[in-house]
Amino acid sequence: MNARNAILSAAALACVCGTAAGQTNQPVFEVDYEGPRGTNTLEAINFGAGLRFTKFIYANAVTDFQGTDQQRSYGQTRIVRGPDSDVGPEPMKAPLATHSDEAHAEFEQQLVGVFQNTNLNSFIDNMTHNPHFSFVLELEKPLKDDDQGDDDLVGEIIFFERGARVANSYILLEALDADGNVMGTPYLVDPDIPIEMSPPVQACVLSTGDFSYRFSQDLGGVSIDLGKLGVSSTSRIRVSRPTVGENGLTNAMLSGGRDLNPDFKLVFVQTYNVKLTHWAVGD
Repeated sequence: MNARNAILSAAALACVCGTAAGQTNQPVFEVDYEGPRGTNTLEAINFGAGLRFTKFIYANAVTDFQGTDQQRSYGQTRIVRGPDSDVGPEPMKAPLATHSDEAHAEFEQQLVGVFQNTNLNSFIDNMTHNPHFSFVLELEKPLKDDDQGDDDLVGEIIFFERGARVANSYILLEALDADGNVMGTPYLVDPDIPIEMSPPVQACVLSTGDFSYRFSQDLGGVSIDLGKLGVSSTSRIRVSRPTVGENGLTNAMLSGGRDLNPDFKLVFVQTYNVKLTHWAVGD
């Protein structure tokens, strides 16, 4: 198979991996794949039944980043990009030297670049023992639920995680209003949900010191319906390391190599206009 323009399907491995909890339909991810050192562009998502989406909603800002000990500490959260890719922000070779307002704004400006493209080899890397990370994604336009309910067919949020076992980390997603208040219900992403893509898509692992290429790991992907966050529309989403004892997370859930520091990318899909067109044609 030609490595480029491969059709990468989570559903293809359903008989091997099983169907993820709460997912009745796994999408096909269409990726222009150059390999673990290059640019791997997500071009479309196909949910079947004529529901194929090619329009994405990007972030135009990252605000309120908090790092280690809920302070302005950047060293444990890193920006990664394939060494042969030029899509996405270039990795910062060293943590920012100060926690000034200027340095904080510079880091947030770098961070938002990860969410302004669909290169799956441009993502956030959290160090293994990172005690905290949190930031708010400000979207360029509202993300809307295609049916304003908790359906399991089409998801507006696509979560990708790089890991030795495809995915092994929890992450918390919250929809916010314009004043920063939580709307709806915080959603804890379960590491057992992302399913390995077939054929595999691999992302790079870079060295801690000089960001040179070390090796690669597989990506897992899953679609999340916006209704699971308890809202039908939002322009702001807080992404954070969850806290044990909150939102249903217990210490027992961290067994078997599971942790709270994902190496991840989020992609937001514009679904509502396309689905309405599909209905009109079907009627």
